Amino acid sequence: MGIFSVLNFFKRKPKAETVDYSSLGLSSPTTSSTMASTMSIPATNEFATQENIRAKIDLMMTQIDSMRIQHESMNERIAQIEKMVKQLLDMSSKPRF
Repeated sequence: MGIFSVLNFFKRKPKAETVDYSSLGLSSPTTSSTMASTMSIPATNEFATQENIRAKIDLMMTQIDSMRIQHESMNERIAQIEKMVKQLLDMSSKPRF
């Protein structure tokens, strides 16, 4: 028995999830009413999936726009730094009389 086996004692154990069918308005998972309600789920799930995909695409497009603006900003900063370095090199190469 090592030190790490003692640490495993303190880990949380996953709890088994139970579904309260009465709170969902269902009598039990094997009844025909449950089967009928699951038959109507794919149509709503398909719509929800399409909406989720649209939302994800919109989010990705927003992130791409943000990255494009950051890229332009960094390019402007680099251009300014290059200009300053060129000025410093010009000043250092001129004689100081």
